[in-house]
Amino acid sequence: NSFQTRMQFFECWMNSKLSDGNTYILKLRNPDGDVKQLRVLDPNKVTPYVTDDGEIFYQVRPDNVHGLKQQVMVPAREMIHDRFNCFFHPLCGLSPIYACGLTAMQGDAILTNSANHFKNGGKPGGVITVPGAVDQDKAREIKQSWDEGYSGANAGKTGLLADGASFSAIAMTAVDAQMVEQLKLTAEIICSTFHVPIYKVNTASTPSYNNIEALDQGYYSQCLQTHIEGIELLLDEAFDLDAQTGVEFDLN
Repeated sequence: NSFQTRMQFFECWMNSKLSDGNTYILKLRNPDGDVKQLRVLDPNKVTPYVTDDGEIFYQVRPDNVHGLKQQVMVPAREMIHDRFNCFFHPLCGLSPIYACGLTAMQGDAILTNSANHFKNGGKPGGVITVPGAVDQDKAREIKQSWDEGYSGANAGKTGLLADGASFSAIAMTAVDAQMVEQLKLTAEIICSTFHVPIYKVNTASTPSYNNIEALDQGYYSQCLQTHIEGIELLLDEAFDLDAQTGVEFDLN
């Protein structure tokens, strides 16, 4: 199209498919009826509809990027619809992220907890012990004074406690110490849902045999091939290419 390079176009195609489960591409024609541009639409602005007699249309809401000033109904012949994981309806794909929800929440919680820990100077919390009875206002004052003077940017400074008070740090538990292992597990689960070999995101787990060609062939057959074949087939059908003419990616 007029504002994307070939690389940007296919990147946008795959980003939409992997993040939403659907890629909607609108054909733009010249006055002679020939397709001159292909525009990857925002999947959040497109909804497929099926008529009573089985015809498929796509409702496209206004989108200034593609010159759509008002909502339009586009027939299926003017739309390329790439989708996968169609669990609930053949026209509604699902992103692999759908299967990563709990894992992503776990990873986010781990990293948030880690960030809060290191904001405190990488030191665990603790308990201030004061002999005798302390009223609520005094306890709040002692805690506030300690937090302001010896936590965050001031962590590690020498503390001063009076009246027999003492501070006891809470040691890091074995569960906290396994945070890295937990994060590795979330990475493995997410890689499995996208069919990406784990060694592509973690060099420590690279297979022992030293054969780059075999590794790349495995990556292609397990992860990339289904997407590449899908794009090639959809473009063949979009332009009514015959058996002797077709779209092929240069895998080299």
